[in-house]
Amino acid sequence: PYTTLFRSIPAHIFEDEEAACARLAEKIVESINACNGVFKLGLTTGTSPVPLYQELVKKYEAGEVSLKNVEIYSIDEYYPAPADNHSRNRRLYEELVAKIDIAKENVHAPKLTEVHDSNYVTEFCAKYDEMASGLDLLIMGTGEKGQIGFNEAGSSDISRTRTVQLSYSSRKRQVKNFAGNMDETPHSAIALGISTMMSAKKVYLIGWGEDKAQVV
Repeated sequence: PYTTLFRSIPAHIFEDEEAACARLAEKIVESINACNGVFKLGLTTGTSPVPLYQELVKKYEAGEVSLKNVEIYSIDEYYPAPADNHSRNRRLYEELVAKIDIAKENVHAPKLTEVHDSNYVTEFCAKYDEMASGLDLLIMGTGEKGQIGFNEAGSSDISRTRTVQLSYSSRKRQVKNFAGNMDETPHSAIALGISTMMSAKKVYLIGWGEDKAQVV
């Protein structure tokens, strides 16, 4: 059971993240199974979606869904992208992609492993933005300060996919992924823009725990 609060947008409050992800996985599976063509699914990065990945894997293993006709689009990645074990998308590949029947070429992330000139990066971001526009469903997480996919609170609502400079506070939050070493923590990332996110047909925003209750 959960509580629904109807304000400007519906908010569903669950007992815990496992219960929330079980329900959200049902919604995703229903949407995929109702689609006659390719289903475009956008996924957030970080730790918040891991219980959701686990629920989706359970449903796949139970034969409730196939992801052969699904394309996944990640909403961000460090720039330049570090080794896979430090990637923002590491959990996406380890906890979901490796355990389902999705084709590897149908999994997309805004990943550039090297520093390129500005024209190359601009063209790359524009191409990724076009690919990730008009998603059938987007799952987004939020940070403690309201940032969404490295779009800091206050980011323009007309922003498109682009490189962003990570604030000192954002880098402090990411340092745990780099063994506590700030020198190794990236200074920038490629982020799906707010406008690109809002072009999705449906959006779910997830946030777990007391630390994120106020910003949600």
